[in-house]
Amino acid sequence: MTITNSWICSKSTAKQQYVMLHSLLDALESRFASQELANRSLVSLLNSLASHLQTHFEFEESEDYFSSLSKRAPRLSSEIARLQAEHHELLREVDDMIAKARVAFAEHKQTPTLACQYIEFLKQFEEHEAAEKKLLQEAYNLDIGSKD
Repeated sequence: MTITNSWICSKSTAKQQYVMLHSLLDALESRFASQELANRSLVSLLNSLASHLQTHFEFEESEDYFSSLSKRAPRLSSEIARLQAEHHELLREVDDMIAKARVAFAEHKQTPTLACQYIEFLKQFEEHEAAEKKLLQEAYNLDIGSKD
């Protein structure tokens, strides 16, 4: 792989987006754990999640990520397609949570079912990210372990 300035910039931007996305995921997890009534803050956090998730997925679907993986390891094309389809499913799930949060906010209600839906979403997202990491390992034959 040839490393260019645009590749370095996109990797840096992707890392910043990753940090922001995971901060939002943590904030939402804390917010749902607090069992507060639905409010503007919850709707805003979910809207931010949708926006950051969209940006995250756009990077993954760009020439710098899935496209280059597909070229490098054509045998992984079906797995790449499956993961891209999951992007759409995950975004639809967030849109559904936004709609439910708006209704709960308008009705001044708590959101226990929405909290359960978020926990399930978070689990699906973490499994999705793990599958992408595995895909990278297979494509580049790398051993990406956790930091000691």
